[in-house]
Amino acid sequence: MRADRLTCVVAAAILLSALAPRPALALGAVAGSPLTLESALSLAHERSGSLKIKKLEIDRSGYAVNEAFTRGLPSLSLTGSSTYMTEPPKGIKISQGAFGLAPAPGSQYPVAFPDIDYVLLKDTLPSYFKIDASLDQVLWTWGKIEKATRLARLDVDAARVAVQAEEKALIRDVSKAYFGVVMARETLGPLREATTIMEGIVKDRRSSFGEGNGTKQDLLEAGSKAAELAYQLVKAEQSLETGLDALEFYLGSRPKASDLTASFRAAPPRLDQQSLVESALRNSTDLESLRLKGRQAALAKEIRLASLPGLPDLSLNVTWEVTGQKIPLYSSNWTDTWKNNLMITLGGKVVLFDSLASFWRLREAESQASQAELGASELTRGMGIQIRKLVEAVQANAALTIQCAAAVELSAERARVARISRENELITRTEEGGAKIADISARLALLLARFQTENALLDLEFATDGSLVRP
Repeated sequence: MRADRLTCVVAAAILLSALAPRPALALGAVAGSPLTLESALSLAHERSGSLKIKKLEIDRSGYAVNEAFTRGLPSLSLTGSSTYMTEPPKGIKISQGAFGLAPAPGSQYPVAFPDIDYVLLKDTLPSYFKIDASLDQVLWTWGKIEKATRLARLDVDAARVAVQAEEKALIRDVSKAYFGVVMARETLGPLREATTIMEGIVKDRRSSFGEGNGTKQDLLEAGSKAAELAYQLVKAEQSLETGLDALEFYLGSRPKASDLTASFRAAPPRLDQQSLVESALRNSTDLESLRLKGRQAALAKEIRLASLPGLPDLSLNVTWEVTGQKIPLYSSNWTDTWKNNLMITLGGKVVLFDSLASFWRLREAESQASQAELGASELTRGMGIQIRKLVEAVQANAALTIQCAAAVELSAERARVARISRENELITRTEEGGAKIADISARLALLLARFQTENALLDLEFATDGSLVRP
């Protein structure tokens, strides 16, 4: 009897089929019609919330580029104010006769001195109005604005790379979820068949034990195997439900297991490791991301150098100032209180000492550049062994598939012979059941090997440019 081997194979199959990643969100619906892998990928791409978030980051980075560019353009501002004073300052006036009387030439009568009122400073009006129009233009910043704009453009490139990485991961994850459901679905039929056979064997053992032709140990062993198969069947059913839940998250609605039409690849294509390594280096989003980080760090270093103490930034300010005290067009002689002035200012700002803050910012940028460079170098150097492991997984599982296919042919023949022998009453039903369970075990092992080969191919496609085309 091969029931123990069967349970091991089933346990491994269910575990692998349940490993499909769970997405954060998805929206929409999918019809309960045949669902190809290509349709599933298209629906997931359309409804992926995480992918939409990554694409919005491209827009946000583009806006940041525009904002950085405008820092070097002129800006115009207008300010205005209106003030009312409850106790305005009094003016200065010398009244007639303030200094007494003084003799008048040619007259015997004295006259007041001064003889009239003299207003030295008029009383201040309680209202005051002011309008300023100011134009500011940066003249020289040692290239900081231009470099900041280039740095923002690199953020856009990094956002695009993140979108590419998300799309590749989505293809891999949806494909694994899809084939996880296929694996669980194809496992259920053989498991139910094996469970039914095992129940018949338990019944025969119980009958033999009651008649005194069998031992209690034989009965208990059969019962234990039957319970194990029942457990594996429940586990497979739950794994199928979990896989369908995963597809529902990705696609927007729950498909039926029978709707999935794609099957595992019969055999992997010919793999050229050198070409795969070159493809992985060309299409690695991780490597491209590290290269972009290196370029960003280099630009950040240049900005830090341009911000060192002793390097002045120059700017131009043109301000037109208009002030007055009477309300225009309302008060009489209001134009007498209004004045305007044009001020042109050429200014500069320079940091003389910042307690070495700029020095440490420069060292930080240098460290970031070194980290990105070393990371890219290490990833490039390790790409060969990474692809080698993936190729090994594909080839080993492909070879295992061939071995399992041969085992299926053998087990099918043994089951056929056992069936004929049983018809001729040469063996017992228990022995025939053991041969059937061995055949089911071989078929499940083949299914598991094909599933593992498919997953290995998906991992290899994710690491390269996806050129492994499904036959």
